[in-house]
Amino acid sequence: MNDTDTIQWERFRNSLLSQESKLKAAELETQAAADQEYKVFLKHIKRGECYICGKPLKTMSSGLPCSHWLLRPKGVKKHDVYKVLASTGYHRSAAFLRWHSNFKGFTRNINDLKNEGDPSALFHWSCTYEHRHWTFKCSRTDYQGHAGKKTAFPHYHFQMMLAGQVFIKFNDSHIPFTDEDLFWIRADLDPHSPIKQSFGPHGSGMQDAMNVDPASILYNTVRSKEGEIEKAVYNIESIISRPEGIPSETIQAAIDASTKSGETIAYHLKEMGLGPKIVISPAESIPENPDRNRTR
Repeated sequence: MNDTDTIQWERFRNSLLSQESKLKAAELETQAAADQEYKVFLKHIKRGECYICGKPLKTMSSGLPCSHWLLRPKGVKKHDVYKVLASTGYHRSAAFLRWHSNFKGFTRNINDLKNEGDPSALFHWSCTYEHRHWTFKCSRTDYQGHAGKKTAFPHYHFQMMLAGQVFIKFNDSHIPFTDEDLFWIRADLDPHSPIKQSFGPHGSGMQDAMNVDPASILYNTVRSKEGEIEKAVYNIESIISRPEGIPSETIQAAIDASTKSGETIAYHLKEMGLGPKIVISPAESIPENPDRNRTR
């Protein structure tokens, strides 16, 4: 962004800052529209259809690229995926995939945890849907463009895996941002901007899940059923340290109560007044977040 663009952005930002009530109303309208769109999405995906073009998710039709090509239906090649990403843009493509990921398991299929991605990147996260695994990454230098090279434009990298096999590699292509993408990235980078890009509640990932108040997690999380550990969002551990020890009968009572009620063992230990130290972490079954610069 040159000096002229910066001046224009600052003028636009300052004009928004003076319209707080209008911004709030616009935010509510945007969320209402997203909620309505999500209802349409649910209606179609349950029928195996793309909510955008209305065609089966497992098919590819000639014509304009559609976001459901990112699911790689039969006939879709690498260059078709690039067409979608370039024409639809990063944010819209990401939102489309995050909705699909959450349809199979809310938040647990989207690994956007800050401590598992590249801390210096603008964004670095992964999501899964059935046998598909996607990763998006943009470093600061990617956003600035690599001066003196063919990639001297703002771009990001994308990896796609199918059943554990790499279909598209990070370095296969440098995908350009759309003007809409660049607008929202500029807003996100500006600490004074009153507007920020968001994937909303329907596109929430594990970082949102981990930002929930720990007490709320403890009292509202249901214990995973036997054989369904892969559906867990959280891993909740209890640590009790008492010089006199704890009778095995007491621990068993907490386990029995958890089995009967469905609530976590940690919850019952706390309710029994044992004062456990409770550690809440992401479940081990969430997707891994591969990086361009390291192997898994």
